[in-house]
Amino acid sequence: MPNIKINGANHSFEGRTVADWLAQHPPQPPFAVSVNKTFVPKQRYGETELCNGDELDIVRPVVGG
Repeated sequence: MPNIKINGANHSFEGRTVADWLAQHPPQPPFAVSVNKTFVPKQRYGETELCNGDELDIVRPVVGG
């Protein structure tokens, strides 16, 4: 079971991919995802594997000016 950081906090989860994490913990849309500071396009969530020690960031856009 991987131990990863989600937005800076340690978590363990049963799964392998970004899609697995999002299915277990669906964020409020809209959002963007990065793994180890690299943006992950939505179409790659299912193929992007999370390994022990990875950092997953889920961010929401900020509007304003």
